[in-house]
Amino acid sequence: MDDSLKAAAQETVKAVDSSLAFTLKDQTGKEVRLSDFAGKIVVLEWLNPECPFVQAHYK
Repeated sequence: MDDSLKAAAQETVKAVDSSLAFTLKDQTGKEVRLSDFAGKIVVLEWLNPECPFVQAHYK
């Protein structure tokens, strides 16, 4: 990863450190904390499976 991109990502993480307390259940029902991935790049995606555009995208 380009050093400037890495620095920008690290600054963003510092700005949203409170998000590390975020917890959800995975597809198997296991509780997963965002803090479990500290130090890693994480992409979170929310979607509505009832949305026709989402349905078309994931076909």
